[in-house]
Amino acid sequence: MVRGNRDTWVAIFSTLFILFIFQLGSHVTVPGITLNNFKNEGGLSQLLNLLGGGGLKKVSLFSVGISPYITAQIIIHMMSNDIVRHLAELRKGGERGRYKMELYTRLLAFPFAVMTSLGTITLVSAGNAVKFKNFAGSEVAGFWSLPAGERTLLVILFVSGTYISLFLADIISKRGLGNGITILMMSGIASSLPDTFTQAYKYLSSDNTVIPEHKEFIAIFKFVIYLFFYFLILLLIVFINGSTRKIPIQQTGQGLIFDRKKLSYLPIKLMPAGITPVVFAGSLMVFPSALGELLKNKYPSVSPFVKSYLSLGSPLGLAIYFWLIIFFSFVYSHIQLNLEEMTRNFGKSGRFIPGIRSGQHTYNHLKSVVNRINCFGAPFLAFVAVLPNLMNMFTGMPGNMALGGTGIIILVSGSIQVLDSIKSNTIASRYKSKNVILGTQIKQNLDANLAEEKQFYLW
Repeated sequence: MVRGNRDTWVAIFSTLFILFIFQLGSHVTVPGITLNNFKNEGGLSQLLNLLGGGGLKKVSLFSVGISPYITAQIIIHMMSNDIVRHLAELRKGGERGRYKMELYTRLLAFPFAVMTSLGTITLVSAGNAVKFKNFAGSEVAGFWSLPAGERTLLVILFVSGTYISLFLADIISKRGLGNGITILMMSGIASSLPDTFTQAYKYLSSDNTVIPEHKEFIAIFKFVIYLFFYFLILLLIVFINGSTRKIPIQQTGQGLIFDRKKLSYLPIKLMPAGITPVVFAGSLMVFPSALGELLKNKYPSVSPFVKSYLSLGSPLGLAIYFWLIIFFSFVYSHIQLNLEEMTRNFGKSGRFIPGIRSGQHTYNHLKSVVNRINCFGAPFLAFVAVLPNLMNMFTGMPGNMALGGTGIIILVSGSIQVLDSIKSNTIASRYKSKNVILGTQIKQNLDANLAEEKQFYLW
C-alpha cells in the first residue's frame, strides 16, 4: 500500500526513530535511585506506568510522562468554554489564539508536573521498593532524607522528562504518524505486552491443586482461553471505537433529498471524548495515595484510610474512579466537539439538519444526540478501564496482566491513528503524483506546441 510513497516512509521511520529514543530513555533509571525489588503491579503504579508510556518500570526520566500536560489541557479547555473571557476569545482567535492557548497549557503543566513528580517518587519509595543515594554515594533512608538541593534536582529531572516527552510527541504529531501523545503511551504498552503474556502464563500455571502430569496441558489450555478473551475484548473495543452515529446534513438551496443514501452526514463517535477522561481521572486518583504516603509519618492514620477507601484496590476508590470517567466523558465530549461553534458554522455555510430549525434548535439537537451517545459510550469506557481491578478483586489475578484496562484502550486508539495516518498520507501522495504526471504532460504538450509554432514561423 505504501510502496513508492516517500512521504509515508519518512513518517514511518521518523515515528520509529522517536519511539526508539523514548524507549531508550524509559529503560534508564534516574541517577540517585536504585531499584530494590520494585514491582509495577499495584493499581496506581500500574496506571502511572501507562500514563508515563512505560517509564515507571525502571523509574526513569520519563516516569511522570505527559499526564500533567493532559490535565492542564483539559483545565484550559474547560476554562475557555465561556468561563474565562480571555481564554474564550483566544479559542475563537484562529491560529494565533490556539498558539497562545497551547503556551498557557504548557505553563500550567509545570505545577502539575512538580506535584505528579513528588507523588510518583512518594509512591515508588513506599515499602522500600527503591533505594536513594546522595551525591556522595551513601545510601539514605528515603527521598525526604536527601538534602534539599538533591531532592529539588530529582524533581527537576522528572519534570524535564515531561517536557522532553512533549517535545518528542510534537515531532511525531508534525512529522510522524498519528497523535504524538497517544503514540508515546501506546509504545510503552506495546513494549510490555510480551512480558504481560509471560507473567500471565506463569500465573495460570502456578495452580498446585492440579495433577502434576496434567499441569502443563491445563496451563496451556487456560492460557489459550486467556488469549481468546483478551483478543475478544480487543476486537470489541476496536468495534466500539470505530462506531459512529451519523447525523444527516443538507445544503440550503439544494432542494430536499429524500434518499438518505445521497445525504451528507456528520459522524459522531460512540466515545467522542476518546481516552482523555481515563487519563484525567487516573491523574486525579494518584493524588490521594501520594498525599497519604507523604503524610504517613506525621499522620499515621491518613495512609491506611486512603488505602482502604480512596485507592483503586478498594471498592469505594474504584467506584469513584468509575464515575469520574463517566463525568469527564460527558464534560470533555462537549468541549472536544465544540457544539456551539459547530452550530455557528452550520449557519454560516448554509447547512442544516433535515427537520431541525437552525440556531438554538440545532444546538439542542446536537447536544441531545451527544448525551445519548455518552449514555452508552461513557459507561463502556469506564467499565473497560476498571475491569483489571475488578478481576483482581474477585479472582486475585494481578492487575498488570488482567483483561481490559486503560492500556488496551490506548493501544487500540493509537493503532487506529497510525493506520489512518498511513492511509491519508498514501491518498495525498497519490494525488500529488497524479498532479505531477498531469503537470509533466501539460508541459510536454506546451513544449510540443511551441516547437510546432517555431517550425511554422521558420518556414
